[in-house]
Amino acid sequence: MRHGFLAMALLALSLAPATAAPAAQRTERTAAGTQAVRRVPVTVERVRVRTVEDWRISVGQVEAWRNPLVSSEVAGKLVEVRVGEGDTVKVGEVLARIEDTDYLLARDAARADVARIRALLGASGLRVRRVRRLVRRGSAPQAQLDDATAEHDSLRAQLQAAEARLRQAERNLARTRIVSPVDGRVSRRLVSPGNLLDIGTPLFKLTAPGHVKVRLPYPERDLAVIRPGQPMEISTPSSPGGVVRTTVQRISPDIDPASRNASVLAILPNKHGWRVGASVDGRVLVARRDHALVVPEQAVVLRPEGHVVFVIGKDGRAHARRVRPGLRVNGMIEIAEGLREGETVAVDGAGFLGDGVAVEIGK
Repeated sequence: MRHGFLAMALLALSLAPATAAPAAQRTERTAAGTQAVRRVPVTVERVRVRTVEDWRISVGQVEAWRNPLVSSEVAGKLVEVRVGEGDTVKVGEVLARIEDTDYLLARDAARADVARIRALLGASGLRVRRVRRLVRRGSAPQAQLDDATAEHDSLRAQLQAAEARLRQAERNLARTRIVSPVDGRVSRRLVSPGNLLDIGTPLFKLTAPGHVKVRLPYPERDLAVIRPGQPMEISTPSSPGGVVRTTVQRISPDIDPASRNASVLAILPNKHGWRVGASVDGRVLVARRDHALVVPEQAVVLRPEGHVVFVIGKDGRAHARRVRPGLRVNGMIEIAEGLREGETVAVDGAGFLGDGVAVEIGK
């Protein structure tokens, strides 16, 4: 009985090392597997130095810099229209004509009135001189000279009024011919022969081609950074003549209550033949940094303590670094504070990291 127990004990002792060794190996493999699972795969990039520019983009339109609306200055019947839409006109060129019969008669009547008063004034002058000689000789009282002088002065005033009426009649007669105030083109014709016109009736809309005005709407939040004199780049798909570089010249003082936008304006020579009303793509440079530290936008993670970037250390772990972001340009973000040039930061996968987490760097 005792020999059987000893045999069994010896058998257990002989088998124990063989059983314990696999158990230790399994523990090591389990620990290694746990460590591998905890490594977070990420891609990385180095902190770089580059120039960043903050451009504010907008879509606007081309407007005529000089876009006069020609209206009738006298009333009457329109008897002739000499131009149509698209025609080129010169300063002083006759665009249309209003019937001038009544204005000719008014001018002739004013001329006759001037001639009549001038004749009366001449006779009155002779009478004043004659009475003055009689008064000097004592043959006429002073009162008679005073009356003659007063009559002469009255006629002189009447002549001035008649001459003013004549100038007005001649002016109205000249206004029966509608002339162009600018060199340009007719963008709209609003009347036809036979129309009865009142003073102020719109007749033609003209466009002066020398310069154009570009209007870009910007939201009111951008007005804090947009200023006159800042660089502006604009282009239009209707005239693909490249990008035109100019500056912000004016900013409208009012904000549109419907869109909450204000207009940024630039006036420039129309060298590329831009059409009035065409759309324009524009942008304004509001800030520039020549030596800025930048990282991809995915590298910056928002956490309760603020904006964080995970710097990859030599130990293969991610170390959280609080940063102060700046400008965002083309998928990159400026780091104004918190990083140094050349440091390696996590990009893809940064949102899954915590401070001290081991990482696996992918390609």
